[in-house]
Amino acid sequence: MKAALFYPPLDFRLEELPLPELQEGEALLEVKSCGICGTDLFKVREGKKSQVLGHEISGVIREVKGISPFSGGERVFVAHHIPCFLCRYCRHGNFSLCSQFQQTNIYPGGFSQFIRIPRVNLMQGTIMLPPQLSFDEATLVEPFACVLRNIKRIKPHPEDEILVIGGGPAGIMHVILLRLLGIKRIDVVEIQEERRGYLGKFPVDNIFSPGEGKKEYDIAIVCAGNLPAIQEGVKNIRRGGILNIFAQAPEDTRLDISPNQIYFECTFLGTYSSSPVEQREIMELLKERKIKVSSLITHTFPLSRIREAINIALKGKESCKIIIHPRE
Repeated sequence: MKAALFYPPLDFRLEELPLPELQEGEALLEVKSCGICGTDLFKVREGKKSQVLGHEISGVIREVKGISPFSGGERVFVAHHIPCFLCRYCRHGNFSLCSQFQQTNIYPGGFSQFIRIPRVNLMQGTIMLPPQLSFDEATLVEPFACVLRNIKRIKPHPEDEILVIGGGPAGIMHVILLRLLGIKRIDVVEIQEERRGYLGKFPVDNIFSPGEGKKEYDIAIVCAGNLPAIQEGVKNIRRGGILNIFAQAPEDTRLDISPNQIYFECTFLGTYSSSPVEQREIMELLKERKIKVSSLITHTFPLSRIREAINIALKGKESCKIIIHPRE
């Protein structure tokens, strides 16, 4: 099978790998679509190790070994990490910090023609697609689930005035779900002019450049992994407000704040990834067409053009969700 291996700092090579060998209870998935995620881009920028990236996956089960609820031929979404739901982290709702969550993973990665689905992922994180949902649309289950879990942790009130910082895919998905939940005031800060134009397609009240707009929002959600974006959030929350960080920053990033901002009842909250709970909730919303994801997909590429796709995603000017088709 073909797979796109990432070699730091910015190189992708199409290579031939053997089909993954299956153990009891595992399945082989033919990957039809895999979205490029902000986490993939973070790993590309950091450039720490060679690997097959990609985890926003949909495809067709081609082989199952042993007893399984799947027999082969099913169109599915696959979660790449599964928490145990029993440990101390899981009992506190910190599913993404669970040791099983961090150890379970599909192999080798979504930017390949086939992947191995471990038994726990197959049993708890593999969801049948409804006939009306395309493979491309199904890749949005995972990122939307991450956003849904974040919103659950924030617990916004319908009357809250919310500022989303970063108008890329994560920011837009926050806007869509927040509006679905009845939030009345949503503004967005976006540094790139091209993206500010694209944001006009979505239910945003105001679109600002950094430093513009009103102050003292109830909630600021930072969807860009850099220090200026986080500082923008710090400056724009009211006393007693919430600063939410939804994007990973480089390891050497340091934030200088006054402890009095926390003393006067501001909350600093981060959210990383999602669980099968939110993934199934998003799938239901997609089935019912309560959220329409096709408008977020701006580009599709065959696996052979993944370097071009990644470069477009890194620039982010005229793209939103970019989907890779490994079998093309």
